[in-house]
Amino acid sequence: MNTKRIGIGILLVCLLAGAAGVFASQNPKAAAVRYVRAHHETLRQFSEELLQNPPLNGRSSYNGWTVDAYTQMVQFDTSAWGKRYRGFYYSPQDIPLGFQETEMEFVPRDKGWYWEEADGNNRMYTEKITNQWYWFDMHF
Repeated sequence: MNTKRIGIGILLVCLLAGAAGVFASQNPKAAAVRYVRAHHETLRQFSEELLQNPPLNGRSSYNGWTVDAYTQMVQFDTSAWGKRYRGFYYSPQDIPLGFQETEMEFVPRDKGWYWEEADGNNRMYTEKITNQWYWFDMHF
């Protein structure tokens, strides 16, 4: 009987660990942060090329993601669902920037910066990943 309980306990621990692993692998922020940290130099070269020679419509793609080049940033949309956009962006001046280079007055929050529309429900959070790279989460 004791062996059976121990076996069930081990099975439950394994299932919980597996579920936690699946959840962590599907976390869009964690996945983007890992990707940027592992590939920041290649991403920087790609971004610099877009800033110097932007496509006619400003839009490109990279690794299956939509990429938009603006005057002072390159934004990689890694997840877009309904009215929520997530991803990361290259900021050559190494400053937090608003979604699609929109002017936003950020206030410090948690490990990053937060903006919320005064008379609406639009809001954005951005957080530094590494030099010149930032994560973003935009809600409309």
